[in-house]
Formats: sequence, C-alpha cells, structure tokens
Amino acid sequence: MSTNAPTPEINLDAINQEVQGLSKEALEAEVLKFRVRQKKQQKRQQGTGAQKQYQLKQRAKYNAMKAEAIRLGIWDTINETAEKMAEEQLAEEATEPETEEVA
Repeated sequence: MSTNAPTPEINLDAINQEVQGLSKEALEAEVLKFRVRQKKQQKRQQGTGAQKQYQLKQRAKYNAMKAEAIRLGIWDTINETAEKMAEEQLAEEATEPETEEVA
C-alpha cells in the first residue's frame, strides 16, 4: 500500500523577513542556540525525532540565519562558542547525579 502524504509547505519569504528583522545581537543569540543544539546532537550521535514539517521549517530558518551571520562576519565566532558550550554542557550533564528516584 502506498499513501501519498501531503508535502509540507514552508513560507521561505516569511522566514527570510523574520531573520532579516533580527538585530545583530539577536541573530547571534539565535544562531548560537541552534549551533549548540546541533553540536550536542552530533556529539551524542542521536538522530532527529521531530516531525517532518517542524524539521523543515527549523532547517530553513537556521539556513537563513546562518547565511545572515556569514554575511555579517560573525559565523566563525558563533561556531567556536557553540563548540565550547556544547562540550561544557555535555560535561555538566555527565557529572550530574541522577535526580529521578522512584518511591
């Protein structure tokens, strides 16, 4: 059996307008947030588990923000900071004791 699921539609113009409306500081914070999450996922070697449309929208937004960060010359700094923050967060998570106890 073959089911034809509808292809999700992404409004790239709206995403580009949203990204271009961000200040340099806000753009840096948003891209850094994305990169930290990506770096953590890469280090854990986990696959994605999100729904397809969410993934497509997030990826389109990330690509637009990355392009803008590269254009502004802040991409390398963001990437280096994301690498350090991901390593620090993973190290913290590895040393945290298990807090979930079943009574």
